[in-house]
Amino acid sequence: MPNPCSLSGLLTRARPFSLTLAFLLTISQGAVAGQDHLHEDGWWHWLQDHFIALLGGVHPHEAEGEEADHLESRAITRHSDQTELFVEFPPLIVGEQAEFLVHLTRLTDFQALTSGEVRIILTGDQGQEESFANPAPARPGLFRVDVTPAGAGTRRLSIQVTSPELGEGALPDRHDLGEVTVYADQAAALTADPAEAEVVTGGVTLLKEQQWRADFATTPVTTRRLRGSVPATGLLRASADGEARLTAPIDGHLRPAPGGFPYTGMAVEAGQTLAYLVPQLGGDSDVAGLELGVTRTASALDLARQERQRLDALWEQRAVPFREVLQARSAEEVAAAELEAARKRLAQVTRTAAGEVAGVPVLAPITGLVAQVQVAAGGFVEEGAALFQFVNPERLWLEARIAEADLGAIRQPQGAWFRVPGFDSAFVVTPETGARLVAFSALVDTDSRTLPVIFEFTRPDPRLRVGQAVSARVFTGEEAETLTLPASALIQEAGDELVYVQTGGERFERRLVRSGLRDGDQVAILAGLEPGDRVVSRGAYLVHLAAGAPAAVGHGHAH
Repeated sequence: MPNPCSLSGLLTRARPFSLTLAFLLTISQGAVAGQDHLHEDGWWHWLQDHFIALLGGVHPHEAEGEEADHLESRAITRHSDQTELFVEFPPLIVGEQAEFLVHLTRLTDFQALTSGEVRIILTGDQGQEESFANPAPARPGLFRVDVTPAGAGTRRLSIQVTSPELGEGALPDRHDLGEVTVYADQAAALTADPAEAEVVTGGVTLLKEQQWRADFATTPVTTRRLRGSVPATGLLRASADGEARLTAPIDGHLRPAPGGFPYTGMAVEAGQTLAYLVPQLGGDSDVAGLELGVTRTASALDLARQERQRLDALWEQRAVPFREVLQARSAEEVAAAELEAARKRLAQVTRTAAGEVAGVPVLAPITGLVAQVQVAAGGFVEEGAALFQFVNPERLWLEARIAEADLGAIRQPQGAWFRVPGFDSAFVVTPETGARLVAFSALVDTDSRTLPVIFEFTRPDPRLRVGQAVSARVFTGEEAETLTLPASALIQEAGDELVYVQTGGERFERRLVRSGLRDGDQVAILAGLEPGDRVVSRGAYLVHLAAGAPAAVGHGHAH
């Protein structure tokens, strides 16, 4: 038989949760040779106990040689809007100290409550009250409260929690545990019928210490209206008028504006001067050249006007054909247009207060952010060269691509739901949230076999960026009032769908279900659950792996 001490040392050194869990799961899947023999000689049970000790800091088994007659402890679980309470305590006997082990979990993040006071309150029929408190946890999540009842009879048991972790100015959180009996002596407690409490036998065990160390949460099954949807791949884009590119209007050298040269991420307003293009000396676009252009075109216009006037006079005498008159009038109009263009080119050039040439201002075409800078200050650019790219991130497009096989479920898209990697919550874009349908293409992409649908919406979170890839679901228009739970609670196994229902603070029951409509991250449950059932919504696969172990682990605490 292997030496348990040496393996125990090895396991102790492998205490980090991820490592010990991985090792346990390997064992649970039958990776250890001679598994049946391990059961026969007790080696497997020793291994269970030590792994639970590593994962949760507890040992499940009671000391051997315990007396046959003992008082069974109660275990009760309750949920409020703020906390989950899991309490274990022995029968209450007058004058005898009973230790309450109170496990408290914050429902905001399903982590252990690390500070505060827990108060045990016993209330009699006549309003008399006994109160017992502990102002601090023995360790994160666990409060020990010693209760010594003064009188026998039926009492109403409640537990009050006060903690700064419940929020500034929050009222104490109170859990009503119903009626309990305070016995006159131990003999009365031993002969009494077992008290009604949650069932702790059977099912899958996951200790509170394990839950707090994992990404774990539970959610009650509720009834709500769900909308049908189909999956889609998505991309966040700028709206059609929320993206612009700026090119050089003339040849020249770039000079920074007084506020500095543009940079990526810089906020700009439409019409804001970003830089100046200083025309190249000696070129057609330098200031002297532009002024010369105005002079030339003005002279050309004067000549064209004189020629038209001369031909008009001759035409009145029928000395020339009317065709020549029309040609002269057209030449005059062209000369006038060229003069106007030359004047506008010259007008683009601004001057400093000292009269020096500043250059042609480069203006922001839209309000938004500088998305890309494609030139450097002081560099020479040619007319038409790309300078800057801009986006307005406040109005976005969700371009969702629906698989060809799912198109039959959609008549007219009713909105969409999408999730961005790294974000805790999903986003809904529907007419109710101010979104609108921009396009529902009639053409399937022959390469990807998908069809795009585009929704425009106001950016709900400043962290969203143009170009982000998203996973999306497009609403089909189908609706139903049904039981719902988060899709993350579902586990697929050999074609079946199952969830784990919480039956106690540390106990879970495997339940087969049948799902229906999917609305974003919510899914309809058609069979297998009842309203009020509480299911594992995060960490369900952890419970599933624990359920696959050869023997149930974690039979209790040794705090």
